[in-house]
Amino acid sequence: MLSCTTLPLLISHICVPLELVKLALLRDAIVLTKLELFTIEFVNGIRCDSIWLHSSQWYISQWKEWTAIESISRISDEYEKGVEEFLTFAKKHRPDAQKYCCPCVKCLNGRRHILCEIKNHLFENGFDKNYTTWIWHGEYVGIHTEQTYVLIDDRVEEMIRDVGHEFFQHAHLYDSLKSNLDTTLYPGCTKFTHLTVVLKLVNVKARNGWSDKSFTKLLELLKDMFPEEFEDLHECPRCRKSRYKVKDGDISNNENTKMGSPTEVLWYLPIIPRFKRLFANAEDAKNLTWHATMRKNDGPLRHPANSPQWKKIDTLFPNFGNEARNLRLSLATDGMNPFGNLSSNHSSWPVLMSIYNLPLWLCMKRKYVMLCMMISGPRQLGNDIDVYLSPLIKDLKNLWEEGVDVFDGCHQQTFKMHAMLFCTINDFPVYGNLSGYSAKGHYACPICEEGTSHIQLKYGGKTVYTRHRKFLHHFHLYRRLKKAFNGCQEDGIAPKPLTGEQVYEKVKGINTVFGKNENKAIDKNIWKKKLIFFYLNYWCYLDVRHFIDVMHVEKNVCDSLIGTLLNIKGKTKDRLKARQDLVELGIRPQLHPKSIGKQTYLPPTCHNLSTKEETSFCQCLRGVKVPQGYSSNIKSLVSMKDLKLVGLKSHDCHVLMQQLLPVIDPSKLNDLENEAIIILCQSEMYFPPEFFYIMVHLVVHLVREIRLCGPVYLRPIKRYMKILKGYTKNLYRPETSIVERYIADEAIEFCTDYISQAEPIGLPNSRTEGKCQAESMHFSSSKDKNPIRASIGYFKVIEDIWEVDYVEFKVPVFKCKWVDSNAGVKIDELGFTKVNLHKVA
Repeated sequence: MLSCTTLPLLISHICVPLELVKLALLRDAIVLTKLELFTIEFVNGIRCDSIWLHSSQWYISQWKEWTAIESISRISDEYEKGVEEFLTFAKKHRPDAQKYCCPCVKCLNGRRHILCEIKNHLFENGFDKNYTTWIWHGEYVGIHTEQTYVLIDDRVEEMIRDVGHEFFQHAHLYDSLKSNLDTTLYPGCTKFTHLTVVLKLVNVKARNGWSDKSFTKLLELLKDMFPEEFEDLHECPRCRKSRYKVKDGDISNNENTKMGSPTEVLWYLPIIPRFKRLFANAEDAKNLTWHATMRKNDGPLRHPANSPQWKKIDTLFPNFGNEARNLRLSLATDGMNPFGNLSSNHSSWPVLMSIYNLPLWLCMKRKYVMLCMMISGPRQLGNDIDVYLSPLIKDLKNLWEEGVDVFDGCHQQTFKMHAMLFCTINDFPVYGNLSGYSAKGHYACPICEEGTSHIQLKYGGKTVYTRHRKFLHHFHLYRRLKKAFNGCQEDGIAPKPLTGEQVYEKVKGINTVFGKNENKAIDKNIWKKKLIFFYLNYWCYLDVRHFIDVMHVEKNVCDSLIGTLLNIKGKTKDRLKARQDLVELGIRPQLHPKSIGKQTYLPPTCHNLSTKEETSFCQCLRGVKVPQGYSSNIKSLVSMKDLKLVGLKSHDCHVLMQQLLPVIDPSKLNDLENEAIIILCQSEMYFPPEFFYIMVHLVVHLVREIRLCGPVYLRPIKRYMKILKGYTKNLYRPETSIVERYIADEAIEFCTDYISQAEPIGLPNSRTEGKCQAESMHFSSSKDKNPIRASIGYFKVIEDIWEVDYVEFKVPVFKCKWVDSNAGVKIDELGFTKVNLHKVA
């Protein structure tokens, strides 16, 4: 229940005139006149469905003939026909409703039932004679076209005018205040608007010194005066689970259960007001058009704006693409444990959003990563995640179809802003939940789909995915090899990925049942649901809708590779059961296990390392030194006692495996894709089949996504999860604690932009600050008579540091050897500066 302590805060956000009227005062709504009290159901916000006014009087529609006859028999054909017409009318005008208000003499539209129960009530109890206009069942009463004026003896409009249009324009408040001032509390109301009713209520509360408790009681009384659709329900009408947490020993249908905490809580932080705040800041508004005005467009895939999918959207929807300020967004979510090491079975789900209009060095920074949802734990969401995403999808649909008016602080003008969801990026288990694909079993690959090549291992008990030779070109040498692979030639071809339209055709007829219902029908369809994202009109036109998280793939492949090479117990893929599967498959007889007495001997493979080699490998890693913040301290991850690596994070695996660069040459993508396929094929020659689980197979498809959408995989969401975990201060309400601290940080971040000499929270300081640069005259040759003045960077090796003490102040002095700027400094083809510290002047 909304207490009076929250009213000033809501008023300051200009959402009270809508939310207080809808939630606190009316819930469904109230319509008050001098003569009668009506209750109106609100649909999709603050829209009255059925009451219309003319000249401050209610026009009552003509009585239905069969309801006006006093002596009509309820067993007559005329009455039966009238009841059927009424039920048909209600179903036609409210097709989405499951229960309807019952107009019988006993219920009087105060209770809701299904249509068949209403029919029985009407025959048993009779139809309410006073219910002449079927407003509860979708009837609209005629309205005079003359405008109804609101006569308000207040100076609210003068107040808004005196504060100043320019102030409200910058803060995006003027239009909202003006709209709420002009919008009547209900159709035909001549005394109150959304704004004035809130101001008067707060004024009465303050003038009479009402306590918070008394004001809350008043709101509760107003709420109880009017019927609500789910007022008496304390269990879900679909799955029959309690809406509230049931303590040990309580009965789920006990009245005391209603007073407990809710079972599930969703925090939704609307994205539209935050987009408006970004554009209100001149610097942020300029950065949001960087992709169109300052991006270097010379061929390489430096940014998603260089990708074919970005350009395809511009071609299919030119009105959207022609406006550089329209936003393209990405969505990411994952389960996290807010308690750290204190608990292992709690899973909270933050939903994060980033903006691809920004440069790559900004779009993934903390300031521009938006927490738009926090879904409470402790259980994982599974396919029910669509239920929680519905308010976000509603806003995204509105941003695409209608747009919102936004003030651009850079150009000092208002424009109609639209936005679209460019992609989602998640680890593979969540990938299956968001895409609606069954990412497990024999057809676990969502790109290969039914063309996924799989083997069910008898001894290992796992499903593995091999036959990567079919991704090679038709005349490749590896296709003809038998003994080195599975004993057969490879004649198959790589399956083609499904387009968005093809996926939609497969899922549009699926009847999705949400909830943890144990009686769900077992469906063997590899597509589990009609995805909620298909309610966005453009979704089926995207080439890649859900992205495989490269960091997650690297982490899993690296763990398997290191575990197998170092023969780490529990992580190696070369074990006794793997060798028994080789016997079952009839391949690589030289590696079959051999029984010697009571022991089983495993012949060594080419990838087995000796103890000396393992020691050398670990010592090499212990000697690795990297710049601060580049990765974890590799030395601390190496255990020389056990000869293994412990505590590797996703980014550490990324550093060990490869150095992914943000600049990609499209002409080299085909070679990169072929190289990945060949490496997988060569791995099939040596590693046992157990090594090739689904994460290894997904490496095949990474280059395709890069080719179509560019470097969208640069997503340090895992690091941001660590920040969110740090917000957990109340262990009893972890999600609430996270949301409250996030909102506080976002508010402080917003205010920081308007304070001089204040450093932003979400943007780290540049590590290149303090770089030694000097301006000098530059000559192209000894005969150059037109030198230019420019700055040049100098690199040095510090040999000693002195501190000169002048009593009142101290000055550090560095003894350095300077690197030769001509012979020791080079810039490679990708634009990175290489410094040879041995070539000093």
